[in-house]
Amino acid sequence: MIQAEIAGFCKHLQARNYSHHTVSNYAIDLRLFFAHVEKPLRQITWREVDEFVQRQYDQGLAATTINRRLNAIKRFFDYLVIEKEKLPINPIKPSHFLKQGRPLPKKLT
Repeated sequence: MIQAEIAGFCKHLQARNYSHHTVSNYAIDLRLFFAHVEKPLRQITWREVDEFVQRQYDQGLAATTINRRLNAIKRFFDYLVIEKEKLPINPIKPSHFLKQGRPLPKKLT
């Protein structure tokens, strides 16, 4: 069932004129998330998202990569909440996103 929802989400993104690259990356990110979540969509909570973020962090991934994956998951759940009305709330909270460091200033010549 989750694979069908992901396919519907990808079609939704294509209809909104997202690039093929973005759509395929979102699909990969969603499959990574749901590979470790053994619950139905309605039972997924912020705790599963926390565990996902921690696994990604433990693998040594950059904050930008983890945030991109979280953004894909957030948009997927937004799609299910707003467009499909299949879920009551989105389990992704703003606090899940990692703070990114700022680049150092460039030296002026």
